[in-house]
Amino acid sequence: MTDDRNQRTRRRVAITAVSAVAKAGIGAEQFWDGLCTAPEDGMRRIDDFDPAPYFANPKEA
Repeated sequence: MTDDRNQRTRRRVAITAVSAVAKAGIGAEQFWDGLCTAPEDGMRRIDDFDPAPYFANPKEA
């Protein structure tokens, strides 16, 4: 690819906030509060899932 084509196909992105959307809560404050309290119905640990293949560094999993 040429530089001209790269510049035409690139999109600009502006990240304006970072937030969690999860069963534990939506938004940073609710998410952390949800992690520190007893799990709601329907939340449980998944014991038969190994996340290691999805990470380059095993410590990240």
